[in-house]
Amino acid sequence: PMTEEVWAHLRCSRDGQDAKEDIMIYTNSGRPLAKLVGLKLVMPPALRKPKTWSSKPCETDSDPQCQVLLVSGQDTASKALAQHMSTSGLGSSCKIIAFGDAASMADVVKGHGWTRVVYVAPWGCTGNSPDKSLTEGLVDLIRVVGRECPACTLMVATRGAVSTGEGDSVRYVGSSSLVGLCRTARNEYPAMRCSVVDIDYDHQLHDAASLLISELHERGKDREVAFRGAQRLVPTVELNSTPDVRVNHEVTSELTVSGEGTFVITGGLGALGLMTADMLVERGATSVVLVGRSGTVSHKGQGLEAQLAALLNSKSAKVSIMKCDVADEQAVVQLLADVRALGQPLVGIFHAAGTNNDSKIAAAKQGAYESVFPAKADAAWFLHEHSAGDPIEHFVMYSSISSVIGNEGQWSYCAANSYLDQLACSRQQQGLAGMSIQFPAVEGAGMAASVLTSAQRETLRAVPIAHVSMGLRAALSHTASCCQLMTRPNTVDKFGALIVRAPAGRAAASTGGRQRKQGSRQTSSTAKPTMSVEEVKTILALAVGNIIASEEDVSLDWDSSVMDLGADSLSAPQLATELSQELGVNVSKTVVYDYPTLNSILDHLMSLLNTGSFEEDNAAASKAAVKPDSGDDSDDNRIAVVGIGCRLPG
Repeated sequence: PMTEEVWAHLRCSRDGQDAKEDIMIYTNSGRPLAKLVGLKLVMPPALRKPKTWSSKPCETDSDPQCQVLLVSGQDTASKALAQHMSTSGLGSSCKIIAFGDAASMADVVKGHGWTRVVYVAPWGCTGNSPDKSLTEGLVDLIRVVGRECPACTLMVATRGAVSTGEGDSVRYVGSSSLVGLCRTARNEYPAMRCSVVDIDYDHQLHDAASLLISELHERGKDREVAFRGAQRLVPTVELNSTPDVRVNHEVTSELTVSGEGTFVITGGLGALGLMTADMLVERGATSVVLVGRSGTVSHKGQGLEAQLAALLNSKSAKVSIMKCDVADEQAVVQLLADVRALGQPLVGIFHAAGTNNDSKIAAAKQGAYESVFPAKADAAWFLHEHSAGDPIEHFVMYSSISSVIGNEGQWSYCAANSYLDQLACSRQQQGLAGMSIQFPAVEGAGMAASVLTSAQRETLRAVPIAHVSMGLRAALSHTASCCQLMTRPNTVDKFGALIVRAPAGRAAASTGGRQRKQGSRQTSSTAKPTMSVEEVKTILALAVGNIIASEEDVSLDWDSSVMDLGADSLSAPQLATELSQELGVNVSKTVVYDYPTLNSILDHLMSLLNTGSFEEDNAAASKAAVKPDSGDDSDDNRIAVVGIGCRLPG
């Protein structure tokens, strides 16, 4: 890795509503290192709706060796559905068992060579409260299947657990946590094909059985499917599928808050809670209650104490602290009663409470569910239920991008946040205020900063707290029930900028020319740098950009010559010099004439690197080289004499 200090020259322009920036990066010695062209500057983090759904037919492929284990819920309807599936084409290759404890399920799964395992979640329920037995039971089943038949297909059948868009009701929010849990399972058990199939609430049992059987033989890669009427829907926009960091969103107006009401912020003494309180006070809120289990700031050493003190001393709003364990229903009832007793109506709830207790499904810690899920999911349900009579203008739940990604080791956290996402949809469908915001890991503040290493935060693409604050303001003006705050720091090169990192061996290559001056040219494979085609292509693109010196953005056509792109007879040798310095090979001063296109130059450079030859390997170059009397034949001392007719000597 490079340790040399660099400096940058920035040039900004405006393109419509976006700012655009070109950046030149130089070493302290003045040598160009990188050029970033057309970098878009937009408000981070990006904001968009997490998924859209579109119709896609099922591609089936019958498997005569298919061995199916049907695991039904304890309710009568799911048992009946499993029976319909058994008699609708699965036949003798199928066995039905009731959903039970891990030991009893392991006895059935072990040693039978099941190729398909189907779990039919409770089918006759319309409840919306979180279901502990449902979530923990599926964890047990995933663990058993993953251990005993890790290469099989595990399909989880739900009913009305997800919303596929406007007008599609979430009829059973209680099972929506299973969706987030399965996303984690896919990451922790990559050999096991874990899918979720959600059936429309109005489908009859025999129709649902036929649809599920067809999905058992689906040969595509769809991991989430929803049947709505006769349509088979799949999510068509996944995380990080778009090349730009900015996604258009419907902004109704600037966020406004009522000055005549109280806002409750659970997790109010954490980084996100305090940030939310700052925003509300700034927007005109006059009464804010910060709720925490202990009554003190959640994470020490992050500057939260000073932020809290400033809020408590605010002259424009009354900010107070109330203790409450929001995972306790009676405590939530008392909390809301105390808030109403302040004399103003309860107009806003921001549910930012949460904790984590990482453990993989295969080795789930004792209490992994109780320490994580209730503080997120149960608390959200209690706040929803017991604020039904209040004039709520904002009901915002702080979810996590992990509910979409399915972070390894965070099955309970992902399941809980998946529940929040669908509860927000359900509230909106009832005409109530409701939003779920999927936050990324936050850099330097909050839970992620306290429990994650710097490498983990980089992997999770942690976002600075200031950027999250800006994104939150935009999100709260959004019309969607669920949106994501995200940035793309690892993919900047995909939206117009060129990022160059010193490749392996780069430092040695940059000094290799000086070392070779002491003796004969090196041909040993140990002397050549190890570079990929993409790394060499990047270096060539930068070098060409440096010699063109255009005020306009240049899009390189790799089938064009450097001269066509704007180089001249003075800048062409400069290109050879820069390439020699960057790659550690002797590049001919006439390379742009000997190799007419950028692609042919690239092939030539790779040939020099791959053969280990540091000779100038074309006749024109050897004729142009005049060895100095000193006998030093390094590229720095060679002279090419070119007449006005541009003909080489001899």
